[in-house]
Amino acid sequence: MPNNPVQMQYLAMIANAKRRLYITTPYLAPDESMILALANAARSGVDVRILIPDKKDHMFVFWNNYTFSDELVKLGVRVWRYNDGFVHEKMILMDDECCSVGSANLDHRSLSLNFETNVMLYSKEITSQAADQFLRDLEQSTEYTLDQAEGRPLMMRIRMAISRQLILLA
Repeated sequence: MPNNPVQMQYLAMIANAKRRLYITTPYLAPDESMILALANAARSGVDVRILIPDKKDHMFVFWNNYTFSDELVKLGVRVWRYNDGFVHEKMILMDDECCSVGSANLDHRSLSLNFETNVMLYSKEITSQAADQFLRDLEQSTEYTLDQAEGRPLMMRIRMAISRQLILLA
């Protein structure tokens, strides 16, 4: 589905962020355009934070979350693993301006194959409340580090590589 409106919305929010970009998603498998946009935002000084679950609901998805976390952390994006259950929220928040909430994950299936929908909220009050909740969720989370990404056992790296290839074929 070229020019998916939710993907365009996400890319616009990432490109226009000046101060902060908070993202919560249970499935992290962004395409190259999304990875590049997130890396550019982080490199330009935007506080880019992504919250993913630390609990498994599907093994391949779990491994993909780690695969893409590895890549994003190396590019300057901060990633947290939520430790208090399975986080299933899909939210992206830009500065103090707006947030998007809905059914779209930050993965290529949601943004190119599935029929997802989100609502854009242009409310400083709601955006502030969403940011406060995001920060409270981080208190129940563990930040993902570059050392973790680089210190993976060989078998886990093989699983992650196979999983990434399978997700790209879907």
